Amino acid sequence: MRVPVLLCLGLLSSQLIGCVSDLRPTALEARSAPRYEACGRAHIARGEQAHTRTGSPPWRDLPGVEVEFDDTYFGLIGTLACPWPEDPCRVRLGFLPASEVATASFSQAGAAQRWGIHGWNTWRQAGSAAPVYTADDERLSFWLPTLEYFLEMPFRLREGELVDCAGDTTITVEGREVPVHRVYVTWGSYAPHPRFDQYLAYFEASSGLLLRVDFTVRDLAPFAKGTVVYSDYQPRDGYWLPGRVLIGSDPPRDLLHELKVIRWRPGAIVPALVPDPARPAGRKPS
Repeated sequence: MRVPVLLCLGLLSSQLIGCVSDLRPTALEARSAPRYEACGRAHIARGEQAHTRTGSPPWRDLPGVEVEFDDTYFGLIGTLACPWPEDPCRVRLGFLPASEVATASFSQAGAAQRWGIHGWNTWRQAGSAAPVYTADDERLSFWLPTLEYFLEMPFRLREGELVDCAGDTTITVEGREVPVHRVYVTWGSYAPHPRFDQYLAYFEASSGLLLRVDFTVRDLAPFAKGTVVYSDYQPRDGYWLPGRVLIGSDPPRDLLHELKVIRWRPGAIVPALVPDPARPAGRKPS
């Protein structure tokens, strides 16, 4: 069974296989198009500003970002879905902001390893050897862009084609009730569609920080969905970034994996981010 299939099972809630999951709150289900787009985009912009704080330049203009974290998986599905050779694994992810260009560096049995992706071309590097490009490497083409996207989620939601205010509510954060603004984000079709992902973002009303995102994973299956929870926010070179990221069907109760951040390096120059810039672009796996 392939890693994406295992991950899909790990994020499966009570959805029937073959159904297209729908993250829209009840009030939005009767709509065929956004009704309060300006409101939704204002919440996203406020959130991006809250995460930028005094950081400079804007996130998308940074030459690169590195984040080092311990990635731990839980349960049988988590153990099988884990992309790393060790669990838990200490990983250093380097990426070009707002892209699908990333590298992951880690150690396997004491030997340095590096995985990378650019232009949907994937490559692996062992120690000081030259990078070797791989064909149809689902592990790399899924995990590297996914980890990058989730770690920089506050700066990526603006990319949504269809955005709508989804109402205010409260959520429980570390035992306390927190008022939040919800924003619905999707592409292509306002209603659920097997080709287009949906996101339901929860921004803290008082600070604008992104606390939670419900998401679909259409690349895996139309019914697959999960939740990511962000916490332990701290200033990192002027940017306000999370120290803990939980991902699962209902974290922290139903948890697939946890990222504990050791350090962020906004503005880092990431070595060997694109080892062969002349290589023709590939295609995103379908």
